[in-house]
Amino acid sequence: MPIPQTIFRPYRVVENVPLATGMFRLVVEAEDATEPIPPFQAGQWVNVRLLNVDGGEWAKAAYSIASAPAAGTQRLEFGIKVAGDFTKRLAALAVGARVEMQGPWGLFVLKPAAHHVLIAGGIGVTPFVSMIREAALSSADMQITLIYSNRTVDEAAYLDELQQIAAAHPNIRVIPTCTRESPSGWMGERGRIDAAMLHRAVPDHRDADYLMCGPDDFMVSMREILVASGVDSKRIKQESFG
Repeated sequence: MPIPQTIFRPYRVVENVPLATGMFRLVVEAEDATEPIPPFQAGQWVNVRLLNVDGGEWAKAAYSIASAPAAGTQRLEFGIKVAGDFTKRLAALAVGARVEMQGPWGLFVLKPAAHHVLIAGGIGVTPFVSMIREAALSSADMQITLIYSNRTVDEAAYLDELQQIAAAHPNIRVIPTCTRESPSGWMGERGRIDAAMLHRAVPDHRDADYLMCGPDDFMVSMREILVASGVDSKRIKQESFG
């Protein structure tokens, strides 16, 4: 018999709404309560499959789960950026539409550490939303700092929620930065993440463990900054997305 992760399970769309500029929140619910996605860890991803009218596969793609594992596997949330035909079709799904999901997969998860620094570029924040939601629900005994880069506030998916979680949990910090425009009264950073910003955000930066997610050129730049700042490359993990 196939292992549970290899089975595509049917889900129905229960919410599909704008999330930020050019992005949307997709929430799906298991069609059969006895066949949900298997238990997952914060930071993991699933394959999402869209079907033709005849029930055959149209195409599939991988997306990180934004939900917290503690919230269960009957209903799953995804934050998705519109980029290409697959995401356009996903964005157009009506409530009740059927999709199939396979997984979960991935090693991009939090390991035991005193301080995790999460570095996100744009919608690369999605797996970190899962991690931070889970840390808040489980009252995890770890320090988490999220450094979150966007061009503008309008493109900063989940920022309000993440800041609200951080305000309620002293062990979680959220440090946003805008690389192009920031509104009047903006309390975050400005400009691209550089060594000076990293050192302000994480004074003990050499002792922290790092997870990065975003466009490939963003992560190349972040890795160079971290290594040049004295961070052991073994402390750096990254998740690519297409």
